[in-house]
Amino acid sequence: YLELDNTQLARWFGRFVSDTRVDFNTAPSLSPQSFEELCQRHRWLLRSTASRFAFAEQGRDAWLFVDGEEHRVPAGFARELCRHRAFDLEENAALLNADTKQVLLALYRLGSLIPAGQA
Repeated sequence: YLELDNTQLARWFGRFVSDTRVDFNTAPSLSPQSFEELCQRHRWLLRSTASRFAFAEQGRDAWLFVDGEEHRVPAGFARELCRHRAFDLEENAALLNADTKQVLLALYRLGSLIPAGQA
């Protein structure tokens, strides 16, 4: 017997609709420090044209779904990352902290985000 609450259903649905069902070429593995340096050289992170981004808000937090993966993040960060195909690191600096930077790094490693100029 399977009991689903709204949170479980939203998480399953988010993973399902964002899954591209395509294998990506992942980006080179970078340390968090190297990724930070890369972000300082590039103001914009662009979504891969093959990636799908979605989110489900729960109060001040949200589940961010990208290419079938899920990440728990602040709702404002999820909204801004999903709103445009390009994420302006300078304009959204107030949304960046150690946790959200780890999410950006994970998405870079998956090939879901690409620094502008490398797309």
